[in-house]
Amino acid sequence: MNHNLWERLQLFINVVSLVVNLIVIGITINSLIQSPAIFPHAFIIPIFGIIIMSSIVMAIFVINKIRNHQNLNNTDIFSLLLLVSSCFVVGYWIFFQIPVITCDYPHNGDTVDLHTTIEGLETNIPNEKTLWIIVFSHDNGRYYPQNKPIEIPSGDPISGRKSGKWSCPAVFGDESNPQKDRGKDFDIIIVLANKDADKSFMNYLSTNQVYIGVASVPSGVIQYQVVNVKRS
Repeated sequence: MNHNLWERLQLFINVVSLVVNLIVIGITINSLIQSPAIFPHAFIIPIFGIIIMSSIVMAIFVINKIRNHQNLNNTDIFSLLLLVSSCFVVGYWIFFQIPVITCDYPHNGDTVDLHTTIEGLETNIPNEKTLWIIVFSHDNGRYYPQNKPIEIPSGDPISGRKSGKWSCPAVFGDESNPQKDRGKDFDIIIVLANKDADKSFMNYLSTNQVYIGVASVPSGVIQYQVVNVKRS
């Protein structure tokens, strides 16, 4: 490849990486000044993808020069600085900002009873978000918000985020006729809800003596995991 073209490509990648890093740093500062908020979920993969790919290319540029015993110019030094800052930015969001929610029991494909307690682990949950379990029936295509928001046992007073183990009792099928849903498939859907979605779930639970389910989940929820189970 022509040397000048190589240098221009390196400079272009540096500029792209710098812009993306500044965007993420701006979002980080905003989340620290205001109440902690979830990183825009739709942007996680593309933004981090750009940062990681550009960092890899920058590292290849610099390593190639070092291997060929070439002197590093200002662009190379800039690349190294961006590479370090990219590592810090991605690491900060992965370990301190992005909510992680897992379901430890039941597992995908397990058989569950009519009444089964779901257990899991969560980290970096913002205070203004609530964790809900929704049971989806494959038989009638309806969603059943379970019981109430999951109580997360502990929180960090500095970051305003909660982490710890959680559990939630759930019902799989018709309690008035336990035999009705034997052998049928259900999904356990773990979501984080904003205030409007949380209110919608609470209204459903408070206004239905017999839980008939809802046709769809409200806007304002982020789905984190789906576990498929079968009723015993």
